[in-house]
Amino acid sequence: MGALTLAAYLTYSYSIRDIGAARGMLVNAAAPALTALLSWVLIASSLTSGQLFGMFWVALAIILLLTELSNSQRLKRLHELEPQNGNQSKLMPLIPQKIAEFSQNQSLKPIALRLEPGDDVRQTLEAIAKQENIHAGFILSAVGSLSTVRLRFADAESATELSGKHEMVSLSGTVSAAGVHLHLMVSNAAGECRGGHLVTGCTVYTTLELVIGQLSGVRFERVMDAKTGFPELAIVPEEER
Repeated sequence: MGALTLAAYLTYSYSIRDIGAARGMLVNAAAPALTALLSWVLIASSLTSGQLFGMFWVALAIILLLTELSNSQRLKRLHELEPQNGNQSKLMPLIPQKIAEFSQNQSLKPIALRLEPGDDVRQTLEAIAKQENIHAGFILSAVGSLSTVRLRFADAESATELSGKHEMVSLSGTVSAAGVHLHLMVSNAAGECRGGHLVTGCTVYTTLELVIGQLSGVRFERVMDAKTGFPELAIVPEEER
């Protein structure tokens, strides 16, 4: 009896890690009813009407609590899986299809170059895109400094020129012979950062090391969008052109 009791307690303690504290509490609550039931089965102990009544309500309560726990865990998993933005739920079924559509038979070809002092960043990138006939390019890496910085900030109608020399913190965007769309972030001598839309007039101070990636099998084109009033990115498979 002592060995069986010890084994039972050890097994129960280890099982708590798997079933959790909530279900472990239910096992404890069911212990008196299970003891009475086993005594009736194993040693033919008689059960009173009060005991049977209590066993019925304990069993019913345990079933209801287990159902509640299962529902709570299922709702938690669904909440973790669903998108936080309502619009994303409409887009999610389309995203894998778009990725699969353009991911077949693709390769990446890098172009590395250095811009020299006085080069206009945007004009140079536009010229390189046409010269190299880049169909679908994007900025992989950009490190350098600028003597003149001109940025168009969010929702601004005109560009703003920043005074002083600046380090380029990041440059990102798409590049193609059909046009470029680039965002730039720079920091001044005090380490203060500002960023916005890269426009003509940003000139290299000492150097600008650039790496452009080219995708095959797809083209980046610019199509006027009636909703925004700007020529926006259109991703077109190469064979459809």
